[in-house]
Order: sequence, then structure tokens, then C-alpha cells
Amino acid sequence: MYVYAKGEGENTIVLLLGLGAAVPALDFEPLLNELAKNNRVVVVELFGYGWSDVTNKERTVENIVEEIRLALKEAGIKGPYILMPHSISGIYSAYYANKYPYEVKAFIGIDAALPKVTEYFNESVPTLPKILKYIAPNGIARLMIYINSEDFLPIAKEKLIPKKI
Repeated sequence: MYVYAKGEGENTIVLLLGLGAAVPALDFEPLLNELAKNNRVVVVELFGYGWSDVTNKERTVENIVEEIRLALKEAGIKGPYILMPHSISGIYSAYYANKYPYEVKAFIGIDAALPKVTEYFNESVPTLPKILKYIAPNGIARLMIYINSEDFLPIAKEKLIPKKI
């Protein structure tokens, strides 16, 4: 898993991706830069997203939360954390906060999905077009940024080198 950290401060904010985020560290760049002025901000790119590898491990909430937890530990990012999930990561963050309450200082959702939200609004669970399952493993989103990265997002100017954990 790819973990990107920026800034220093009393709080450690962990930004987690939404369902369709191609490269979360780049998608969150404007927010990341603002928050990093006074905080340690960490973006965890789940398997299959951004610069992270893919995995054959079943994509359950339990597995994803354990992968996030291990990635933070292996990267040396100490808690307690302020979890800041977007979209589907709200479910992962809620599970994390309930399973490991001593590791979570706060939960600040960014349009975060929560358990049973689709039932409340009488909707079905959103799905992505089938073509998207081929985009992350093949690196198409990353390739677009490398073609002319500075035109896509300013954070790409930093020439980030992924750290595999």
C-alpha cells in the first residue's frame, strides 16, 4: 500500500479515498496542503488505487481496515488518528473507530457513507462501470499523470516516489 504523509503538528489526520478516486494522494492535494500547514496529514491509498499494488485478498471491511492499520504502522505513523474518510471509506473508518477506539481521536467525514445509508434513502449500493476494474491494475490513471503530470495536479511536481509497504 502507498502511504503519503505531509506536514507536522499535534494532530495526525488520515485521509481515506472515495470509491472512484484514481490517485487519492493527488485527488486530495488541495485539502492535504491546507491541512498540512498545522497538522501531520496522511493519505493511505488502498490496494488497487493510486500507486498501491493490487491484492487478491477478499475486499471485506475487516480486511481493508486491517490493511489500513498495518500500512500506518509500517510507515511509522503514530496515532491517535483523526480519520477523515470520503465516500465509501466512511464505512471503513466507522468500523476502525469502533474496533480500535483508543487509536482514533476523531472522525470527520467528507460526504462519508455510513452503514445502512442506502437503506435510509431507499437506494441501491452504487457500482462502478466494469471497465474501471481494469484501470487501477494497469496503471492507466498513473500513466495519464506521468504523461504531463504538472498539468494534472500541482502535487505531481514533487515527483513523488511511491513507498511500498
